[in-house]
Amino acid sequence: MLYNFYPFYFEAIRDVESAFSCYLEVALKNGEEIKEPSHLMKTKRVNITIPIYALEQIDTYAKSINMNRSTFLVESALKQVRI
Repeated sequence: MLYNFYPFYFEAIRDVESAFSCYLEVALKNGEEIKEPSHLMKTKRVNITIPIYALEQIDTYAKSINMNRSTFLVESALKQVRI
């Protein structure tokens, strides 16, 4: 039964490629940053000590910009070391 979908498989792949290409074109045109997929980067779990009040402020701000805590901390730290 799966063979009935075979011709549509390649069409679906082409559609996805076309949609992604359009997205990249518009994002670059708008000056948006295109990031590497996070699942392709190696990561390492670390333990750090942060005062509760600071952690609450970090979490609140990160959530307000639709970002998770880890990503926010990494991006913030990288901005500091690139100065």
